[in-house]
Amino acid sequence: MDDIAETPVPHDGEPDQLRAPARLGGLPVDARDELGETLLGFARTLASWDGEGVRTETRIVASNPDAFSPMVFTVASALNDHIRGVFHGRVHLAHYDHYGENATDDQAVVGVLLTPTAHP
Repeated sequence: MDDIAETPVPHDGEPDQLRAPARLGGLPVDARDELGETLLGFARTLASWDGEGVRTETRIVASNPDAFSPMVFTVASALNDHIRGVFHGRVHLAHYDHYGENATDDQAVVGVLLTPTAHP
């Protein structure tokens, strides 16, 4: 998978740049194998998909109660401005669904957008 490095990260300072990886590190260890297998399965499916437009598969991981930041993992068959916008909206919707309209600055949803490395 590639393209994760193309995701813009705010450049307001080192603490802000470390916040997303730190939140990703909060994912429970026992959930990582299943999540990795799921994302690899999505990538295999989408790498061989040859339909029109862009297809996505998404896994949302959320704790109960708030043991770690909710996470949105999306694998897309292609990466372009349209899919970035759709993904951005999906992450914002997950944030609203999880925290409501009164979220505080420390309540975050982490989003990771991936694409398969090889396309047919």
